[in-house]
Amino acid sequence: MNTNTQLIEKFYTAFQKLDACGMNSCYSDDVVFFDPVFGLLKGTEAKTMWQMLCKNACNFSLTYNNITALDDEYYTCDWVATYTFSGTGKTVVNKVKANMRFVNEKIIEHSDAFSVHQWSKQAFGIIGTVLGWNSIFQNKIKHTAKKNLLQFMQARTQQFGIPFKFAVVLFLLRKNGCVHIYHWMRRFGFLKKTILSNVLSTGTFSFKLNYKILHRFLSLQFCKENITRIYISVGRYKK
Repeated sequence: MNTNTQLIEKFYTAFQKLDACGMNSCYSDDVVFFDPVFGLLKGTEAKTMWQMLCKNACNFSLTYNNITALDDEYYTCDWVATYTFSGTGKTVVNKVKANMRFVNEKIIEHSDAFSVHQWSKQAFGIIGTVLGWNSIFQNKIKHTAKKNLLQFMQARTQQFGIPFKFAVVLFLLRKNGCVHIYHWMRRFGFLKKTILSNVLSTGTFSFKLNYKILHRFLSLQFCKENITRIYISVGRYKK
């Protein structure tokens, strides 16, 4: 059994246990994910999606098989998830074909293929049977899924007081450490407008945050990874 096959087994074994951290450890930091409901997700968005699905899963079970190597980088796998759809309380058995690409022993691309119409039949009953083929109905499902993901990401960031406490604590650091964070925030577009005021002497300035961008990019995992980097940087640059 090669490394990539072992990684697939690790991913779906963790999925069976609803262990999102174990699943996400198989992903590259810049992973690209796609499925018919959530659409295209990148990096932190993809990882947070698994956190949300694992946390909210009800009466969940999963099987997987038929792991196939197409070449050195591309693999496929079949998996079936059985769970109770929270929106209607109906049981769903979703049959999925996964396609994965591996680079440096991490999953860099992951796409899941399944029929939205078949899923709708099970999740919504007669309504899904009649309307599940319709693009308007399917777009409504996609919109709801992305909205739920965004709300979940916002709720996770607020556990850290993001963006308010995060911004206040970091932006009131003194001297060069403060300047370094200012440039870091500017780089990622988290500031709409910043007015520096006596930074070198007091390390303070007034600011207005771009909350929409901040919420979009600062997931729990992003905070864990980057707050540490910021504090290291502050310690390195601060006098």
